[in-house]
Amino acid sequence: MTANARSREKLAGQLAAVSAVAGGFGALFALAGPAWWPVPIVGISILLAAGLPLIAAAAILVASRFPSAATIVRRPAAALAIAFTLMGFWYTSAPDPDALWWVVSLASLCVGVAVGGMALLLPLARPVAIVVGLAVALALAAAQVAFMLPMLAFAVPVLAIGIVVLLARASRQRAFEPSRSAAE
Repeated sequence: MTANARSREKLAGQLAAVSAVAGGFGALFALAGPAWWPVPIVGISILLAAGLPLIAAAAILVASRFPSAATIVRRPAAALAIAFTLMGFWYTSAPDPDALWWVVSLASLCVGVAVGGMALLLPLARPVAIVVGLAVALALAAAQVAFMLPMLAFAVPVLAIGIVVLLARASRQRAFEPSRSAAE
């Protein structure tokens, strides 16, 4: 593994650690905050914000491990980050959820673009992958899937901790590999 790949992996681990801490705080606030804070949606907003470094960490890891997929993965990661940001805005800004219906629609379209954009990684001809991606993007946008993001945001600290643990484990294994090959 090159020094550049190690530094990207270290950055991804740091981003995942930030996401784990912020996500843990957000989950705690979302579950216990309403007992002492008048606005229960703040915890969900914190969880959604904690998802941003996790998305960046995942994109960095995919780009470093699969260089051919790096350009394909960046755009869906950006679309998903925009969806998380929009839903965080919707949660904190809408006294009446119906007043900002367009935010949920735009966030749903971004989720659709994120999921549909990954169709380019499928072993399909490029035009077929584009059609599949567009169909998935439109279907998810029409289904208003952004309403599921706040529920899925509770997975942010768990996924972030998983990335931190896996990266630490891989780092420890790499640290012992030279001593194994020297002993043989």
